[in-house]
Amino acid sequence: MGKRNKKIFGINALSLFLIAVSFMSVTLAWFAYSGLANLGLDIDVKAWDILLTDGDKRITNNITLSENDIYPGMETVYKRIDIKNLGDTDADLSYSIFSARILDEELDVSGDDIEDLLSHGYPFKININLDKRFVLIGGKDKSFIEMSISWPLDSDQDEFDSEWGSLASEFQRNEIERKKITSSYEIRPAVNIVIALQAEQAFEDPTKPDQNFTLGEDVLIQIITGRLCGTISANCLKTYVIDPDNKIGDDTVTLLPNPYGSSFTTFRRGPWQNYTTMRNQFTSSWGLVTTRGLRATDIMKVISNDASNTLLIRPDLSDSILGNIEYENRMTSELQKLLTGNGEYSFASERFEFIISSDCYWLETEYDTTRGFALRRYDGETARMFGYLKGNTCNVIPVIIANKNQLTN
Repeated sequence: MGKRNKKIFGINALSLFLIAVSFMSVTLAWFAYSGLANLGLDIDVKAWDILLTDGDKRITNNITLSENDIYPGMETVYKRIDIKNLGDTDADLSYSIFSARILDEELDVSGDDIEDLLSHGYPFKININLDKRFVLIGGKDKSFIEMSISWPLDSDQDEFDSEWGSLASEFQRNEIERKKITSSYEIRPAVNIVIALQAEQAFEDPTKPDQNFTLGEDVLIQIITGRLCGTISANCLKTYVIDPDNKIGDDTVTLLPNPYGSSFTTFRRGPWQNYTTMRNQFTSSWGLVTTRGLRATDIMKVISNDASNTLLIRPDLSDSILGNIEYENRMTSELQKLLTGNGEYSFASERFEFIISSDCYWLETEYDTTRGFALRRYDGETARMFGYLKGNTCNVIPVIIANKNQLTN
């Protein structure tokens, strides 16, 4: 893990026009995310040490994504900006919402609930995700920030859809009337959000991301001693980090043994009712390694880190993006929504390859009286977490709670 020192720059959104203030090694740059009246998305970006790209195109200014209308059933609007570090020191990344307006209402963005409100407080969903929370020097390592806007066609909130559809139409009519009265008037988008992306030189701080244990990173662990090992064997298992945001100050890291297994790993197989017994059999010969069952919430924390492709699927209802689940009891309420609606989660298999297998494996969490949660690759592009009859046979994979000091010393 590299030495981390003082902060070199912060990226802050001050308005919809860029204000760059330089002081020694400080650079300010901003993202402006706006849209919904015509789904216009404007992101103005300038940075000295951070390269931002949209596909193969270098982004310097005025990135616009346009859509004429918003309505239930609209195609999801998605934007991804890649972030590379062209400076001479590793950088930690974070972001915040600087300002947000829904129709005529300016939202209070000072609270911790603003992303939850945007993701779950309206019939349309606005989701933001920052992938890796640091970028290393040299330009080879990269992260990305992604944003999506969606509005499912059929949901379990028809009155909510109608209410906000009417409010949005009224807002747009009023904006058009103002334009007719005053030709110089600029019609406002229905929703306007400004995102502040902050980059700091990586330094030793317990609250900063741990570069050694990023989501999906592979770790070879010796299951007798709990220490790192070099070659996969019966006692040296390949595992993957499933903590979405492990910090330097965290004492432990959560690891999932390779779901595909290996010639040295024989998963226990059987019905869901025998989950605990099979897990104990699997780990009976393990030494200092602490284990527990793999839960539905573990998987939700991982797959929610996708702003557009992780979907709640329910019979007779439109698919909807899972979105942000970090605030208070949101994860519990979203899981309950799945259970009540007899649903399942679908997610991109390529993005979360480290948690999927072509063979099903059980989660410790019960779906209902007849089903347990299971996870399996669904097709070439997606995998699913779903309710599976308890009498069926699937693998059982334990979760390892590893002591980070044992893995880094």
